[in-house]
Amino acid sequence: MDTENLYHYTSAPALLNILNTGYLRGTQAWHLSDGSECRHAIDTLREMSPALRQNSLWRSVEDTLLSVPRYVVCFSKARNDPHQWEHYGSSGTGACI
Repeated sequence: MDTENLYHYTSAPALLNILNTGYLRGTQAWHLSDGSECRHAIDTLREMSPALRQNSLWRSVEDTLLSVPRYVVCFSKARNDPHQWEHYGSSGTGACI
């Protein structure tokens, strides 16, 4: 596994878009294959400081985190991962950049 580089698996049409625009397009975090990752982040913050639950400022931040769309771009340390190819590289017909 390459530890110095990060790779992005994508479909051929998305690769063309990346090359034409120079940008990676993010996905709404709640639409990831495992949307529970977003909830897990908030739960972890709560566990770090139980006093946060009582804080009105925290409740406002939490409401914002849960309601405002967040976008993510995913990367892998693995250059040739069968799982990544299958799910994000169009079953091996896409690209790894």
